[in-house]
Amino acid sequence: EYTDTVNSCPDYGNGTVFASLKKTLGPFGGTFLNGTGNQVQELKVSNAGMRFFSMSYTGEGTFSVSLQDKSKKSTVLHTNSNGAYRGAESEKLEAGHYIINVTASGPWTISVFNP
Repeated sequence: EYTDTVNSCPDYGNGTVFASLKKTLGPFGGTFLNGTGNQVQELKVSNAGMRFFSMSYTGEGTFSVSLQDKSKKSTVLHTNSNGAYRGAESEKLEAGHYIINVTASGPWTISVFNP
């Protein structure tokens, strides 16, 4: 529900909105990531369990997102859409550190939260 609120916000790309969402999701074990173009982001999971990944992309080129665990095993969360995208996936994760690999040519956001 937090992600839907931000994605429908008219100031979607506003840094104040991003900062507010990070502060809101934090107490609930959520993480909010955003960027433009290809990036690698770290995700720390404190407690094992299901996580939801809500993703949006407003660029015109290819967009894909994958998650890599400490043993370098990759899980594709979203693969190669062209143009704007908005969707969600869920994944059961163990506690630990993960890498989120984003391939994009434009702005994107990923919210990770517990159910």
